Amino acid sequence: MLSLFQSKQTALTSGYTTQKHFSKTISLESQAGLLFIQLHLNNSTYRLLLDTAAFTLLSPKLLKVLGCSNSNEYILTVDAFGEEKELDTYIIPSLNLAGLEFKNFHAISDDFLKTFPISCLKIDGILGYNLFKDMVIEINYTSKELTLSNKISSYSKFIRAKLLRLQGDIPAFELQINKDKIVVG
Repeated sequence: MLSLFQSKQTALTSGYTTQKHFSKTISLESQAGLLFIQLHLNNSTYRLLLDTAAFTLLSPKLLKVLGCSNSNEYILTVDAFGEEKELDTYIIPSLNLAGLEFKNFHAISDDFLKTFPISCLKIDGILGYNLFKDMVIEINYTSKELTLSNKISSYSKFIRAKLLRLQGDIPAFELQINKDKIVVG
């Protein structure tokens, strides 16, 4: 079992971006309330779902194109239907996403074309929280843009944060920013 508080590099904590002091805006596609990013590699385009609550998952085809290797570790996953699986993790040696270079991140693999209902989305992967773990993320639904940055957010004056447990024992934080309270799960 992985602990989020371990100092050892794990699939959740590995990886980094090579840029320093950046703020990059990426175009998003929106469909049925979901957000997608286009990834262009070797004259091919791959469609990736943006899901900051999921771990990064890639199709076997995309893992091969990226030259990923098996890390000989696994992660126990639970999908939206409650099905548990132990899935091997793979190391993404390098991924360039709209000019940002990500190095040595972990991903798990799934063949999305065979998994209903997600097969209807026709995606090649999911970009998840472990890829964006050290970034400030701003999603602008109106302009369909994702801004990734490692600069301090304008919301840096947190008054307090409190650990909560949501229904199903899901961990969450209650953040108070000025007079507003926000629950982040």
